[in-house]
Amino acid sequence: MTISPSSHLPIQGLSLPGQETSTQLVKPSSGPDTPPLSEARDSSALSGRRVSLRQGAPSSAPTALQQECRQRLENQQSGTIGKWLKRGLAAVTGIVVAVGTAVTAGLSAVLYLPAMGIAKLHDAFSSALTQAKQQANAMRSQLGQTLPNAQGVLEKRVQVKGTDGNSRAADVGSLMEEYRARLGANVNHADMVTYINMGQRIVEAIKAKPDYNGGDITVDGITVKPNLETTRAISWYMQAKAVADNAAPDREPAFVNRGSMLMEDPGGKLFKFLNSAPNTYGRASTHFNERSASPVAGPLNTGAAGMLAGLTGNQGAQRGIEDYDSRMPSGKGCLLFDKLDSVPAGGEPRLFMKWESVGTPTVFGGGTHADAESGWSGKVHGRLASVFRCIGHSVNFITSRFESGDHNWAVRREAVDKGTPKALLQHYTEVLHLAAKDFDQGEDWAKVHAHDAKKFGIALMADKLTQLKQQYEYWLTQPELFKEDRPAWSANLQQVNKVLGELTQLSHELGADLGLERRGAEVHVRL
Repeated sequence: MTISPSSHLPIQGLSLPGQETSTQLVKPSSGPDTPPLSEARDSSALSGRRVSLRQGAPSSAPTALQQECRQRLENQQSGTIGKWLKRGLAAVTGIVVAVGTAVTAGLSAVLYLPAMGIAKLHDAFSSALTQAKQQANAMRSQLGQTLPNAQGVLEKRVQVKGTDGNSRAADVGSLMEEYRARLGANVNHADMVTYINMGQRIVEAIKAKPDYNGGDITVDGITVKPNLETTRAISWYMQAKAVADNAAPDREPAFVNRGSMLMEDPGGKLFKFLNSAPNTYGRASTHFNERSASPVAGPLNTGAAGMLAGLTGNQGAQRGIEDYDSRMPSGKGCLLFDKLDSVPAGGEPRLFMKWESVGTPTVFGGGTHADAESGWSGKVHGRLASVFRCIGHSVNFITSRFESGDHNWAVRREAVDKGTPKALLQHYTEVLHLAAKDFDQGEDWAKVHAHDAKKFGIALMADKLTQLKQQYEYWLTQPELFKEDRPAWSANLQQVNKVLGELTQLSHELGADLGLERRGAEVHVRL
């Protein structure tokens, strides 16, 4: 039986990947066995681990779960010889990559001006470039028009929470103009509207195309190619769609300044369109890493960054599209995206999208980093400037390690240990420690489950809190047993209910779930 995060069914424990250790909270040893709360359940939908109920075990000896938790905690804290060996290799590789990056950056700076001069001279006499520009302008002119019969997302009227705390009515177009201005986007109002209308037509055409496996599509008689310009259009449309899908009178507009989006992608069609762009390159990334359906990152699919990722831990070979003119929404300069496994297993794949200021574009190898309408000069600029983008991404990654709190607006990270969900995680961890003491599980049990909450997010926390609630409620229906413990149990049940209430309220404030499992503060969208 598969657990759906939206059903909030109880999870009775977690075993190591690949094992089927049956576990549950253990009652105090002085009472009768606790009847099972439900049949065995499979939580692989959330974590890839099998969990089930069993009868209570004597508390005088460590349970299998306690032993497992302690071993996992020791591995996390102390590490193994293999882990330190990998770290050493990663350090050596990092030094080699750093030296190579410095040399490449120097060569790029020296070659930039002469290479750009040759490229611009070529572009000045290129009939192919003239034709590419004409085709791009025709696409923008036709597909960027307002959709007929008020079918465009920009014309949709919604109710949202205003800055004064009161509900206000607005159309998505006016809200997007507020977003564009506050973001300081590198597109004007007319270009934003064109992109959103283009993006809606393109996405709807992709959805309607049966058995689509990537490549060009036809939209209203226009051939549309997967490239940087169409990626910009899709990106702006997805932001507008997020505002429309998450609108509520008591909820602020679902803008994304920094953070990510999650959506169901039937047939993986939108992923295939984006991934078939010649601009696309491989990227090692930790975002939604535990659910990535992509191959493990390595030197062959993500370059030097993949080499480092392969040594330090499994990371997915996610995908990136660089925008050197920074005309995208959110982070403006790059789209990071990946296909994720569905929850529950066997459903439609998910698509993760995140916009960053800079990515890690390939200096050598795949990814053109420019559209045909940019000519040779665009390709030369992208290729030679890519190394500086990689350096910029490394600097951003390092500085983000030292951030505390959300100092910017509309930060929608999927991590529960940062930003808005951080307080909820702290309260959840406190409840785990209370339950570990009450049900004789030990502190290791609480620490491991807190670690899993960081990895699998709010959906897993909701299931675990529901299980704890049921466990407490069962024991409190047995008035003749454990009378000395009942006051503490009753108080701790109130704490569980309080945190469940916080979780429910936070989930509502973060936006509509739309049938998706919530990990953190990411924005959910319906394609």
